[in-house]
Amino acid sequence: MSELEQDPPPARPSQSKSKYNLPSAKLAVQNQFTLLKAFAVASTDARKPVSIQDIADIQGLSPNSVSICNPFFVESGLIHKSGHSFTPCQEVIAYRQRLEWEDLDAGKKLAPVIRNTWFSEALVLRLQMNPITEDNAVQVLSEVSSAHPSERRQLSMLLDYMEFAGIIARDGNMVRLVKEKPVLPPASEERESGVPPAGTALPAAAPPIDETIYVALSIPIPGYPNAEIAIPKKMDSEDWEFFRSTLDSYLNRLQKKAVEKSAEAAEKVTFMNT
Repeated sequence: MSELEQDPPPARPSQSKSKYNLPSAKLAVQNQFTLLKAFAVASTDARKPVSIQDIADIQGLSPNSVSICNPFFVESGLIHKSGHSFTPCQEVIAYRQRLEWEDLDAGKKLAPVIRNTWFSEALVLRLQMNPITEDNAVQVLSEVSSAHPSERRQLSMLLDYMEFAGIIARDGNMVRLVKEKPVLPPASEERESGVPPAGTALPAAAPPIDETIYVALSIPIPGYPNAEIAIPKKMDSEDWEFFRSTLDSYLNRLQKKAVEKSAEAAEKVTFMNT
């Protein structure tokens, strides 16, 4: 048995009602982070899709030890699935690249994708009020997911993911929210006046693309700057299939977030008017 593999815990009870895929209890969470790195390495930073066997080979794990982690990875947006192949998201690639520099904060590169998960959104909402105990944090996640009590360890692993990404911090038995860095004013302020808000640094101009290698597409979006995409000219059918599935995955995730935010804003307006 590989040193990364552990003796399996008792089988998940049939009465489990969890609405979401939870991290596997059969692999230590630190080894799950290593597994994410393997997806970036094996796929050469998402340049090619990889199979479960590819990951198992470079990690010295059984294919089953990889496959049991994938449902959580896919549902959380950490990796993307297309048929029987997988590619890591951009955050996982950035994480792998920082590991090359032995960056102790490399896990923070995962923050954008982790923030968009159900468990991060549920816990951040609660922690915005005040810090809570780890037991209370697990209780919040259990209520949102309808998880079985036997899955407490897996719910606690969700806290490990959030801590690794720098979203929360543990102080003894207390869990607190880590303050985000200030963000620039919303772009809508610039669109209305045509002038960037005072104190806003102008973005650097994007470097010109090599037109011998790429085809540049500029997609108009009413009220917003055009969406710019550079596509390699010499992609084969497999490249196109991979590009299309990956782009669809990103767009679907962004659209879902936009719809959810619109619904939340509408609820707030309704509440304020009652």
